[in-house]
Amino acid sequence: MARVTSGRLVRPSNLAERRLLLSLGIIILHVPRRTNPYLIARRLERAARCEGADMALLRTLLGHGAMLAPASPAQSATQVDRRQ
Repeated sequence: MARVTSGRLVRPSNLAERRLLLSLGIIILHVPRRTNPYLIARRLERAARCEGADMALLRTLLGHGAMLAPASPAQSATQVDRRQ
């Protein structure tokens, strides 16, 4: 199951969960106060196993705040080349 750290941050605990969050464009999920972070961690685990319709819940949480994944160095290098 995903780890809950610092009270409201949910981090992936295995590769499947990490890939799922990266496919959504985030690395750490920040859970709002009105939502139980352990419930979200269980939903993340289920979504990583492709069970149920938990992806919709994760997408709605993205609107409330999440730490975005950094751009890869290859992408930023091509953007610099285009500017010159």
